[in-house]
Amino acid sequence: MNSFPRFKSSLSLKDDISFLTKILVCDFQNFSLKSQATKVLKEKFCREVFFVSSFRIGLDIVLKTLNLKKQSFIAVSPINIPDVVNAILINDQKPFFYDLDLNDHIIHEDELQKLKENNVNVLIITYLSGLKPKEEKLQRIHKFCKENNIILVEDITQGYGIEFGGFNFGSLGRFSIGSTSTTKFLCSTYGGIILCDESDKEVVNSLVQNLLINSPSRLIYFYKHFYFLLINLVTSGFLFKCLMFPLLKRSKNSKNQKPKLQHLFDKIDVFNDEFLAQPRKKFPKSFYFNLNNWAFSFMMKSLKNMNAVIDGRRIMAQKLISEIREDLLSDVPLSLKDFNSSYYHFPFRYQGKSQIELREILLRVNIDSVGYGLNYCPEEIIFKEYKRNLPNAKKIKFETIFLPISEKYNADDVTRIIKGINEAFK
Repeated sequence: MNSFPRFKSSLSLKDDISFLTKILVCDFQNFSLKSQATKVLKEKFCREVFFVSSFRIGLDIVLKTLNLKKQSFIAVSPINIPDVVNAILINDQKPFFYDLDLNDHIIHEDELQKLKENNVNVLIITYLSGLKPKEEKLQRIHKFCKENNIILVEDITQGYGIEFGGFNFGSLGRFSIGSTSTTKFLCSTYGGIILCDESDKEVVNSLVQNLLINSPSRLIYFYKHFYFLLINLVTSGFLFKCLMFPLLKRSKNSKNQKPKLQHLFDKIDVFNDEFLAQPRKKFPKSFYFNLNNWAFSFMMKSLKNMNAVIDGRRIMAQKLISEIREDLLSDVPLSLKDFNSSYYHFPFRYQGKSQIELREILLRVNIDSVGYGLNYCPEEIIFKEYKRNLPNAKKIKFETIFLPISEKYNADDVTRIIKGINEAFK
């Protein structure tokens, strides 16, 4: 019987091996492709583009650009990497966690008035799972921010490829920041981008030039890419069916424990996001580095493949929505039915069951699954003073898993996945 992994890399195994080999032999001090990459992305996003070493460093630079009064409130999604909150605290600001909308996983509109009441200065909206919010909602958020002198920033990391009719993706905020780390549709293994308008270009450029003074580490890139090459390998059909899936079923009661191999790579990973959030007084100097030609080549490869990857996922999403039993889709985000979403994930909730319960149900029909690996930051001990009651966000974090979705699945695979889901919840 076929089995299906929680994740399939969009990169072919051949390309994965090729790029890993290039890490060993290429000149890691060559940055000549930066101007070409900047031009290509500037044409795509219709904004000024700056490359950074990670999302958190991009946010750090944006907050320094804004030069806010000390202890200003920055509104942020509660489902996030801890270093997003750390970037806010490092810059002597305070996080304000907002509740999410179950239908699109971005800020709930009822929270907007609370931003005003709490004197929030910056709102960061995050496009989780590549879900497309209604354009009218985003326009209302944009209008609210403008009327109340709230600076709007977009986290576009999981949203690359979302298509809007009335405006370009990543153009609503004064700034947009995206990670280009491994598995993202726009990918450079490590890295990130900042998008802004001409008016902020000079300040951002100055900060990027002054802060990103280090060269990337060949060893760090090799370890990171090698780890995801292994994932690509073991999630391929034969190896996953014969080796990995039996191991996953044996360890199904281990809950959120990481495999030993992942623990090893976590220790090596310069930007590892710990399950237990760590406080920071500042980011290490090693976090601030420039992207080189290897990273730009990898990024351009992912950009070239992006439309085909997203189109394939949209086709599969339409099939899932049309053929999974209607009662099983009663709790999924309505945005899943807008096929201009990019489907970084396909979030699934059902009858208030926990993430662990849902995972065990799907394992019985040979489907592996996982939910948001991002932390629920309000419940991290180091951020406890900023905790708020956010019922929708907790449901999204703890009651959501992702159904398999990949452009690599053929028609028979999709049919088997749908059949398995329908049978699992009888």
